[in-house]
Amino acid sequence: MSLKGVTGAGHLDVESVRAKLAEFSNLTDVPICVGFGIKDPETARAIADFADGVIVGSALVTKMGDLAHADSNEIADTVAELVGSIRVALDA
Repeated sequence: MSLKGVTGAGHLDVESVRAKLAEFSNLTDVPICVGFGIKDPETARAIADFADGVIVGSALVTKMGDLAHADSNEIADTVAELVGSIRVALDA
C-alpha cells in the first residue's frame, strides 16, 4: 500500500512505503511493484530505489483527460513526454 484512499490522489509517503515493502518482502520471493501515487519522475525514482517496479496509471489518465480538447497527436506527444521523463528518472 503506497497511498491510503483512491488511486491518483493524495501525497505519497515514501518512507511508509519503504517500511511496508520491507515487511512484504519477508513474506514472498516474488517481485513487488508499487502503483499507487506514482505520478511524476520524482516519485517514480524515489520508489524505484527499493521496489522491484513502478506502475504508472492514473497520472497518464489524468494527463489525457486534461487534454481532452486536443487532437490525438498532441495527446500522444504529451503522454509520451511524461512517460519518457519517468523512464529517464528511472534510468538515472
